[in-house]
Amino acid sequence: MVTVATSDQRLRVTPSTPAVHLGFTVSQLGAILAPAMDEHPTAKLFGNVDGPRNTRERILFEALDLFYTYGFHAVGLDQVLDGAQLTKTTFYNHFESKDELVREAIALRDEWESQAFMRALRDKGGYDPEALLMACFDVLHDWFNEPRYQGCLFLMAMADYPLPSHPVHAAAANHYLVTREELAKMAKATGATEADALAHQWLQLIIGAVAAFLLDRDPTAASTAREMAAPVLAAHLGTSS
Repeated sequence: MVTVATSDQRLRVTPSTPAVHLGFTVSQLGAILAPAMDEHPTAKLFGNVDGPRNTRERILFEALDLFYTYGFHAVGLDQVLDGAQLTKTTFYNHFESKDELVREAIALRDEWESQAFMRALRDKGGYDPEALLMACFDVLHDWFNEPRYQGCLFLMAMADYPLPSHPVHAAAANHYLVTREELAKMAKATGATEADALAHQWLQLIIGAVAAFLLDRDPTAASTAREMAAPVLAAHLGTSS
């Protein structure tokens, strides 16, 4: 909720407040509300994420927004602290280095994204393992068509920190390793005889869809991957697609 000063009073405004009630055009009201509405867009992308509860989270939320928009190496510590309106002394009370901040930011994004993904899977696939596997692409389709979605932070991190031995690379890669484990559980529940192989193939289709989206922001990338996935699942189950 935002407070907007008008000629005669201060009004409490929510995104649903009609612009005409305030004496502004829609575009004028949008310009007034945009900064507040876009606060912490990375967190809002996944829903059900409260705002920062303490100083450490203020730094992490600000860092995630900047890293996700500009990349890890392009964002300096000063930019993060300017956005969070904190000093370096305060920063070093919470983090030893920028690398630690990056690792912690990745861990927080992993928590948000993994929980949001599983919630969305249940909403779309219920408890049917085959439906859950196919729903992976339906969830991606929704994300690809969400304006705040700019690609996969974990793939970005692995590209920015290419050495597998680097702690940041390892933290980002762990997101997909855990994802593959979850996919293997679903695959086993379908009765597939080679569940681990199915999970491996499924993850490659998911990552391929994400990469295809990044190529030209194709909103149908996930739907295309879904079409490719259907015969893969059918082959593992010994059924026709």
